[in-house]
Amino acid sequence: MRKLYFLIILCCNFGSSLQLLGQGKEISNIHYFNRFIKLNENKISKVENIKKLRIKLVDTLYLEALSKDTAWLKKHKEALYLNFLCYEIQARLSPDFSCCIRQLGFENYNKFYQYRDLKGFPQKEEYENEYELASYFQKEICIKIYLQNNSKISEIPESACACRQVIKTFIEEEDEKLFAAEKAKKDAIQQNIINRQEEIKDSISRLNEMVKYEPIYFSNGSLRADSTHKLKSKNIDSLNIFLSNEMLRASAQVFNFHVNNCASSNVEKMVDALQMQNNEPIYWFVKLKKMNGTFILLDDLPIFGTSASFRLKVVSELFLTKISPYVNENEVVILPFKLYRNSTYTDNRTVENRIADGFIHIILPVIVDDPKDLKPEMSPEEMEWNEENRKRGIKYEE
Repeated sequence: MRKLYFLIILCCNFGSSLQLLGQGKEISNIHYFNRFIKLNENKISKVENIKKLRIKLVDTLYLEALSKDTAWLKKHKEALYLNFLCYEIQARLSPDFSCCIRQLGFENYNKFYQYRDLKGFPQKEEYENEYELASYFQKEICIKIYLQNNSKISEIPESACACRQVIKTFIEEEDEKLFAAEKAKKDAIQQNIINRQEEIKDSISRLNEMVKYEPIYFSNGSLRADSTHKLKSKNIDSLNIFLSNEMLRASAQVFNFHVNNCASSNVEKMVDALQMQNNEPIYWFVKLKKMNGTFILLDDLPIFGTSASFRLKVVSELFLTKISPYVNENEVVILPFKLYRNSTYTDNRTVENRIADGFIHIILPVIVDDPKDLKPEMSPEEMEWNEENRKRGIKYEE
């Protein structure tokens, strides 16, 4: 009894779909496509309903002959659109012949799309998405055929409709993407160079301002760190700029290398050997005399000692050709450095360099092995306590 009831219902539904198809006023072709083809999960039924819909639609197989007939194309726009959708579904259901079937769909779509602004069709995004999806499937299948035929366009069989052109276009697009990516990469590098040059210009401008207000030598030639020494150079401003730049660069080169490339224990030994256990600074007044156009070191340095060793390393890093024109022959120029530890504990391995009070300041970080000992900053009370009691081994207690 139940089987009989089920068959009656099925026949009624099938008959009603035919009735709806036959009565165009009751259900539109697009509505029929969506209801009985697009949303239909039964593959056999899909194919049957496509055949039924095509009975009502105008045959668009002869588009080549009608491609220039504008009136005909406009009049049968619905047929072009629905045939495109039907061919696409058939292509997905028939993978062996999908290229040729889908190509028929594309031909319909291209003619339909010429008049895409007419009413009665889905939103532009919807049918464009349908086309993009169909193109993706077509490209995927053609790539597979291309690889199966030794990756040669000439060996793609004629039966793989339009695949030769699809692959050719795909290769051209990929080449364009590679070219665009390479160009973007070069442009990025060029922009980085420009940005870096701008940063250097800004840095030089800031340094020049600092040199103006924090000079190594005053405009009258007196050494700011020790006014008893004086130069007779005519262009002190230029001398200050080149001298400050070179002192900063050389000190950063030497100390950044040792702080960042040595083990923390070795850095601590280096700092202690420089007698800065109590944050007491070391002053270096490097004396250079210009003789026969070159500079000679006049410092009386001991052979042994970490401080002397690092001072020599800094001196050896100096390039003094730029300052030579601003120092008279047989004249002594003094390069003042001030070397000390950071006043706060930090795990930062960055060496600070700055100009102040007529000195190039070299500020070394204190490396802390145990993170529990790390303190972001020290209060003035703690600093004062540490300065007076660190030698006694007494620790500050809050």
